Amino acid sequence: MKASRPISPGLIALVVVLASSRVVSALGAMPLEVDRGLESSVELRFGPTLREREGPDRTSPVRVRVSPTGEPGVQRVSFIGIVAGAFDLRDFLAREDGAALTDLPPMPIEVVSRLPEAHGLDLFEGEGRWGGDAGWSWRRHYRLFMLTGVVLWLAFPLVVFARWFVNRPRPDREQEAVAPPPTTTERLVAAIRDASGRSLSVRERAALELLLIRALSEHHGLVMVPSIDHASTLEILRRDTRTGPVVRAVERWLHASGDEADRAARASRALVLLEAVARDAVRG
Repeated sequence: MKASRPISPGLIALVVVLASSRVVSALGAMPLEVDRGLESSVELRFGPTLREREGPDRTSPVRVRVSPTGEPGVQRVSFIGIVAGAFDLRDFLAREDGAALTDLPPMPIEVVSRLPEAHGLDLFEGEGRWGGDAGWSWRRHYRLFMLTGVVLWLAFPLVVFARWFVNRPRPDREQEAVAPPPTTTERLVAAIRDASGRSLSVRERAALELLLIRALSEHHGLVMVPSIDHASTLEILRRDTRTGPVVRAVERWLHASGDEADRAARASRALVLLEAVARDAVRG
């Protein structure tokens, strides 16, 4: 809406159309009161083309935009008050040709805030829905919610893996340990127990005799001659005061040719001596 009567030279007719559709006829010495955050506009008759001042930043208290109206010599200046206070629109305008803006009278405005005190420059801030006076707002904290969701999404499989790793079944180290091979003495004990309940063949007697020689040699620290001449070792054991009785008892048992009772008696005597040697070897 423009002034209905002609404007005399040197004077500017300003018509302000607020976002609330309130119409003000002109800007005079008294500042024009506008609401903070609501776009308002004035149409002015001014020959030189105007534009917004170079380099506005986000902290500017008033944002302006100049646009043509379609009528020669009439321009529309739209503005939004960001910060409450008194301002002059000329401080935010400049001429398109770069000349000084000295022939434009003052254009005072008063930006009135309907928002709470210390609200800041964010026009979309509010008291929030969840915080009351604390000002908790979904709009201001949505990044925090998104980041929290991502962290929880990543942490869940890590927690599951950590619990599985801690509680996973561990193999029994005793079962993993490989049992050492039986010693010569252990083999001798097993052979004695096996021979005590049955008669032995010639091959079994020879094997038992050789096993006895090896066990006695190891137990008394003797170096056994290779098996192709183990008779030398047997002779040494036979002359030894500790192993001699054992060797002779075994020989009498293994090579006995008497009746069954005699052989049984000799076997019993040999087994007693052999078991004594075996127990002594185990204790050693």
